Amino acid sequence: MDAIVAATRLGAQLMMMGDELGQVREGFFADLLLVDGDPSKDVRILQDSGRLLAIMKDGQLHKRPPAARGAYAIAAE
Repeated sequence: MDAIVAATRLGAQLMMMGDELGQVREGFFADLLLVDGDPSKDVRILQDSGRLLAIMKDGQLHKRPPAARGAYAIAAE
């Protein structure tokens, strides 16, 4: 978990971008992974693409979570 925090929150601070990156907050750039499991217990789940349920890069979803896929398809019709 220390490595994940270092790469996200602390990385933003080191780049002097702590007011734009490293947190899940309104107005912050959003790169998020929704995973099936707890990477603080077993970081290897991040290597299993089947356990990556949603991927957001720069605020855009590249892989929607399973529940949202169905809702999105209905809303788009």
